[in-house]
Parts: sequence; structure tokens; C-alpha cells
Amino acid sequence: MCFSPEASFTSGGILLVVGAASLSKVSSKKKIVLASTPLIFAIQQLSEGVLWLTINKPENYVLQQVSTYLFTAFGQIFWPIWVPETEIVRRRILWAFLGLGVIIS
Repeated sequence: MCFSPEASFTSGGILLVVGAASLSKVSSKKKIVLASTPLIFAIQQLSEGVLWLTINKPENYVLQQVSTYLFTAFGQIFWPIWVPETEIVRRRILWAFLGLGVIIS
């Protein structure tokens, strides 16, 4: 969110509730991956909230580093490769684009 710790924690909390509700409504194992997306995004938002609270506080250096790496890993690694696609052809196309992006990077 990049607004404030309150915004990050609020959105993280809302996403936790939405993710839990999504998972409780899943009728097929194939849909679990897609239904868990709000929970994963909630973790990212909560780590951003922790990062907001620990910036410029040397006594929280370790917590700041952990939340920084976690937040950055979501944005730079996890989300670009998250492919909750069940259709084989689409999934292969998305993986091809992922491979191309890795090669170009």
C-alpha cells in the first residue's frame, strides 16, 4: 500500500478475513491456490506494516531486515511467478513468458 502502517495493517487484516472466507467456500482442490491469494497478499501487507514501524529504529534492525526481505520477495519474486491457472495451455504460455523474463533479466 505504501501509505502508512495503519493502512498496511488494516488492509492486511481485511485480506486475512477475505482469504479465510475464500478458503472456506472452496469446493474443489484446484481452486485452493486461487482462493489462498488474499491470504498471501495479507502476509505481504502485514510485513509492510512491520517495515513501516521499524524504519529508522536501530533497536529493531533484525525485524526490519526480515520484513524488508519478506516484502521485497513478494513484490519481486513471488507475485511475478504466481500462476493460479488451471488450464494447461494458458499455464504453459504464462511459464514461457516467465522464462523469457528470467532470461532477459
